[in-house]
Amino acid sequence: MNDRELYKRAIIQWGVNAQVMMVFEEIGELMQSISKYFRTDDREILKLSISEEIADVEIMLGQLKEIIYCHETVEEVKKRKLNKLEKLLTTVK
Repeated sequence: MNDRELYKRAIIQWGVNAQVMMVFEEIGELMQSISKYFRTDDREILKLSISEEIADVEIMLGQLKEIIYCHETVEEVKKRKLNKLEKLLTTVK
């Protein structure tokens, strides 16, 4: 089963509202882990925590894209923004 099929099954299982709320929760957990990372000297332990939170956020964003039907639009916008970033980096000295 591919990622998008899993996302759709999760949305059906738990509902749109619950999954949207999970987006907020997972983003909050990532923010908290990043904050802790920059306040401690033991960054190796927190690197795993941040990695897990990034994965959770990416999974929830995949579900959000399914809910809003915007996978293709996100990819188009992302490509445009990456091109803009590349141009900006080539002009910065």
